[in-house]
Amino acid sequence: MDPGSGAGVTRLGLRTNIVVNAAPASAEAIMTVELASLSINHMLYSSIQGQKTMTLTTEMKPVHPGGFIKRSVLPEGLSVTAAAKVLGVGRPALSNLLNENASLSTEMALRIEKAFGVQMDTLLRMQTRFDAYQMRKREDEVRVQRFAGV
Repeated sequence: MDPGSGAGVTRLGLRTNIVVNAAPASAEAIMTVELASLSINHMLYSSIQGQKTMTLTTEMKPVHPGGFIKRSVLPEGLSVTAAAKVLGVGRPALSNLLNENASLSTEMALRIEKAFGVQMDTLLRMQTRFDAYQMRKREDEVRVQRFAGV
């Protein structure tokens, strides 16, 4: 790939397409890149009007706030027990959140904001995005007919 080539990004819901100029070595290649909440897992090469291009199709998988808090908010070296004490919560409750086995409550988000400075609203938006993504994956299980009116 030419390092000087530009990239265009279009965001549509949970899908993102990135097109950059490239000189492909093969017709198809697989690549995995992790950037916080972005996982690029499939790359296709194609020829458009004689110009070689590389198209990356991605699935945006939201990050669970517990994992984010564990990796990016809590100071390195701070144990779960010590963090729970700082927050005034039980160790099991915090451990379940950090290990992505429990959802972030509004109260826990406020406690984390007060103790570590991360905005409560930011953490709650992360939880909402994560929950919506998980529900969308199971949407076929929800059997509801569209309301036809009265």
